[in-house]
Parts: sequence; structure tokens; C-alpha cells
Amino acid sequence: AGLTGAGFVEVLNYPFVSAEQNSWMGPVGALELENPMQSEASFLRTSLVPGLISAAARNIPRGSTDLALLDEGSVFLSHGASACTTFPACNVRPSEMTLAALKAAIPMQPRLVSGLLTGHWLPQSPGQQSILAGYSQALGAVEVVMQQAAVSFEIRQLEIAGLHPGRAAHVLVAGKVVGFVGEVHPELASQNHLPRSVGVFELNLDEIFAVAPDLVQAQELGVMTALTQDLSLVVDVQVSAADLTQSIVTGAGDLLEEIRLVDDYRGKGLDAGRKSLTFSLLYRAHDRTLTQAEATAARDQAVELANQQFGAILRG
Repeated sequence: AGLTGAGFVEVLNYPFVSAEQNSWMGPVGALELENPMQSEASFLRTSLVPGLISAAARNIPRGSTDLALLDEGSVFLSHGASACTTFPACNVRPSEMTLAALKAAIPMQPRLVSGLLTGHWLPQSPGQQSILAGYSQALGAVEVVMQQAAVSFEIRQLEIAGLHPGRAAHVLVAGKVVGFVGEVHPELASQNHLPRSVGVFELNLDEIFAVAPDLVQAQELGVMTALTQDLSLVVDVQVSAADLTQSIVTGAGDLLEEIRLVDDYRGKGLDAGRKSLTFSLLYRAHDRTLTQAEATAARDQAVELANQQFGAILRG
């Protein structure tokens, strides 16, 4: 409900794909169908993303160029068990050994939610430039899912098969990888006649719900005026955005209500092996209207701690 309210359109894709489509997101044990309905789609899907890519490729030539697609369903992962080729008779209860063999042959079927965004997230309007959909919007969708599940998460940037180098990250909950977020690799996008910027995410709902609280407590409504600031820090490329985010949160203290990573820049103007991470910070006090001086003091505390822990410096 949160994602559809944010502008996503839910689609229903078939679970049958080709071997090539299954390979787009990296090699994973896939199950081949004995009698497929279509010879070109003879495997069960191991990710929802290929189906979303194909759906986008069908819609864009028909004029639907601004897309935010959502799919929820099971994928099918082989765990190395042998297929059960002998089936029990229908007129007697199978033995426990036979039942165990049948159950062992059933593939793992985790429930996932995935999304794809491309085109314009916001169209151009008077006083507002258009905003292309991509990594930031995909990360925002991940935040929506985690907020509704009341689960804290972090991202760890690294190279992921099928995703753009430098614009890909694992999503972790309690130190465990539960999905990924990023942009589709330009070569894969071009292969499917998609724009260069295509944001995607995929999350394992079974693993997220396993750690989600049974009762979600609503947050207090902030009635006092909030203040916002942008903060750009230069760090070594080995420093993860998640670790730097936690350092900022700790240093800024209780006045920091929200923090969002909005840019990860590497290139001209920075030394080799360095990157610039830009965060959007929102400050609010529950009992008074904050002054700009208070917000700046909280930011300076965050910068100081980030410098002590990771050698971070303000980007000039």
C-alpha cells in the first residue's frame, strides 16, 4: 500500500523466464520445467527484476515512458535436491519416507517485492525542473518498505551483477543481506531498449517480516518547524555510506530527525581513491522552534565525529 501510494503501479508477471533472463541478475541455481508452456520460457524465475525489465520494454514503445512498476511474488531457487520422479499411489497414504522425499524436492520459494523506475519521477513544471527516476528513487522505495515494516536497515555499496558499477548496494537488516538496490547496468538497459537510467530494488519479505515487530508504534507527529541542511563529506572510497550515516546520526544527537543519502560522487575535483557523499539532514525539536545556530551546531558535532572515525572532511 505504501509503494502504490507513492506512485508505483503493481504488475503481475509470469514466473516463467528464459535462461538468459535468469542470468541477468547473476548466476543462481534455476529450475528448468519438464513441459514448459513456451519453449523460450522454460525456467522458473530466480528474481522478479527480469520480469519488470521485460514489462518496461513492452510499455515504453507504446508511449508509457515514465514508469514506476512494482511486483510481489515468489521466486524459485534450487537447493541441490534431486527431483522426485516416483509419485505415490492415490488410494493410500504415502509413507513418511515418501512424503519426506517429496518435500525435499520442493524448491525454496522466498516471497520478494521488487520495483523498477525509469523516465521522469517528476515532470517539468513552472518553477520545477524535471527529475529523472533512478537510484535515489529506488532507495526511497526501499525506505518506504522498511518504514512500514518498522525495521532499521543499512546499505552497503559494492558491485552487483546486472547493476551499474558505483550505483549498486546490498540492503542489510541486522547485518544480513535481504536484498539490493541500484540502477540497471547500462549494457543490460541498452539490450532491452530502455533508457540509461533505470532504478531497481528487490527485497526478501520473508526475511524482513521475520525480524519485524508484531506491533508497530506510530511516531509522534512533529508540530514544531523543521530545519533542513545538506552535508557533503569527502572520505576514502572504502568507507561505506551506512557507516558514515551512523556516525552522522550519533554525532548530531537528538535534534536530527531524518537523514537521507542524496549523492555519491567520484571523479573530477576529487583525489583518486576519494568520494563525496552528500546527505540531506532534517532537524526538529519537540518542544520549541529550532534556530539555525542550533542546527549548525548539531551538524558541526556530526562532522567532528565523522572526522575522528573516518577522516571525513567537508567538501569545499
